[in-house]
Amino acid sequence: MISGDAPNILTQPNDSLAVRKLDHCRSSGVPLNWLVIGMLSFLCVQTASLLLFLGMGSPLTAISAIGIVFLIWSADINLRKCYGQNPRVSLRVLLVCMVFSISLFVLGGEGRFLYANTDWQVRGTLLHDLARYPWPFAYSDTSRGAMILRAPLGMYLIPAGIAKLTGENSADIWLLLQNSLLLSMILAAGSSFFPTPRQRWVGLLIFFGFSGMDWIGRLLVGKPLDRHLEQWSMLQYSAHITQVYWVPQHCLAGWIGALFYLLWRTNRISLAVLGSAVPLLALLSPFALIGIIPFALHAGFSTLWQRKITIADVVLPLLAGALAIPALLFLTAGSGSVGSRASLPDPIVYGASLLLEVVLPLIGVFICRRAHIFGYMTSVLMLAALLLIPLGHIGDGADFVMRASIPSLAILAVLMAHLLSRPIDTRHQRLAAGLIVAGFAAGLPTPITETIRALRFPHAPRPLCNYFGMLPGGSVTYTIPAKNLPDPIRPNTIAIIKSGNATHCWDGPWPPGQTVGLFDSIPQVPAETYN
Repeated sequence: MISGDAPNILTQPNDSLAVRKLDHCRSSGVPLNWLVIGMLSFLCVQTASLLLFLGMGSPLTAISAIGIVFLIWSADINLRKCYGQNPRVSLRVLLVCMVFSISLFVLGGEGRFLYANTDWQVRGTLLHDLARYPWPFAYSDTSRGAMILRAPLGMYLIPAGIAKLTGENSADIWLLLQNSLLLSMILAAGSSFFPTPRQRWVGLLIFFGFSGMDWIGRLLVGKPLDRHLEQWSMLQYSAHITQVYWVPQHCLAGWIGALFYLLWRTNRISLAVLGSAVPLLALLSPFALIGIIPFALHAGFSTLWQRKITIADVVLPLLAGALAIPALLFLTAGSGSVGSRASLPDPIVYGASLLLEVVLPLIGVFICRRAHIFGYMTSVLMLAALLLIPLGHIGDGADFVMRASIPSLAILAVLMAHLLSRPIDTRHQRLAAGLIVAGFAAGLPTPITETIRALRFPHAPRPLCNYFGMLPGGSVTYTIPAKNLPDPIRPNTIAIIKSGNATHCWDGPWPPGQTVGLFDSIPQVPAETYN
């Protein structure tokens, strides 16, 4: 059958005892639907916040607000009407997820309590600019005129908006709290795939320990092992810990998309809810959105093939798409300067990258391809995506490969965890488990070294410059001339910000963790060279 039907995990005979023991199916706890609605609400609000950043008029903002309320209300009714058997997540599980999420993001440098990788030099500056300057604003450029931000701003807008009321320096804390809350909802909802506490701990360990065998790749290309291990191939599939520490906006978008697809596969949410989330992911990460599209298309065609399509399955995604139009116009404005193409990678690099990144767990998953609860087609789509994504290229470097692969890598990790958390009885299951464990263990050096760097290097300093002061002229992936914005979203008035003449851009040293050894002495950079 085209749909590759997945069994309903609430009605599998083999899981009936475990289901009765689920502490998140008891009368106490948070309903799974609330977590789904919470994530969908965040996506709506961050998308609507772009209208405020662009200074859109009150009528359009009011229409957007009405559309959001109707979408959330309709999605909630759809969830309760179609899926009355609604599991609950215990408060204990939710608390563990929240503590774990805060810990991860603190280790990644959010809140500036610990070291942050140098990608945060741009990210932290953007956050503070959004909190510091009146919306809308643009940077002054002598040759090109006013340059306005044109980047995925979804992660920054809500914390920056709150920081306008509580003080610019609080923006880092609001970002930490926002991302932690969002990740805790993702993890808590994902815990519903694992019936017992032991299975949930296995799932958490496998998911956040998952990585490729990057240290072998570093050895093959003759690079040292005490630097950022993943910089050895242009076809990088980032470890999940790397994604949290370096690019939280991309991983949160990719994981929400993957989670909603797996919830649909296990009959927890409808196509209407899955389809509503997809376009709203754009402002958080357009690359992660591209990575989830094949799975969303499968959900749509499968529902249509089974003749189960409803009015809500059409209307709600269309409404979400309409709400996302300003974000899509914003992200695609002037995108021709970024560049995109299909390219055939070097066969040796392509083969070595896949071999070291994902081959062992993929073989293990396909040996027991019908043992997990998500259906055979889930494995096929995930495999196809991981094989084809390296053929695409957008912008500079390997960003497209690293970010578009996030949903597929998340699904692969969940399949690995689900297979390992269940009884292993047959010879095929033992072989599959052995391959998965071998690949998992060989990849552990990457998340371990990333965490050592977070604890070893000095905490992230506070930004003192604005974006154009930190990076004179900006980047084509982050700014465009304000006049190039499409007419429907171009601000009528705009504040012009000068780069300023700050003597340095940080209030402390910021060593580049990808080039300084983990146990080297930390360079003491003079203040005048911080920029």
